[in-house]
Amino acid sequence: MGDIDYAATLTNAASHSCTLYGYPGLLLLDAKYAPLPTDALRIPDPAKRLIILPAGGIATAFGRFTPDVPGVGDNTTVPPGGVWVCQPTAVHIQIIPPDETTHLVVKVTPPTSVCQSGLMQVSAFAPGAKWPPRP
Repeated sequence: MGDIDYAATLTNAASHSCTLYGYPGLLLLDAKYAPLPTDALRIPDPAKRLIILPAGGIATAFGRFTPDVPGVGDNTTVPPGGVWVCQPTAVHIQIIPPDETTHLVVKVTPPTSVCQSGLMQVSAFAPGAKWPPRP
């Protein structure tokens, strides 16, 4: 049993600076891009703050979830000779940057079942790509 950590990194592709403030919106998707149970729990570290991204600058939000600890909303019955699957397998994730209405879709590598009705911890965006310290 263990956590899986993911990073969502945005790069400013414009020729001018832009701003970013807050948390990403997240939605797990199956292989056919159908929505799956997703419960993004915002964590306070790092704290959200206004980020000014220069052209080519990057900002990263970090996510963590447990793929193998069933909980509320999961089927905890293991079939004979098998293993439990908490939720349908997430193959893609939709990411919505703060204060935006358009979204990005990226692959979940490897495709993974997210337990506890799709419960994920997610941080606010921070400048750069350095992983924040673990609690």
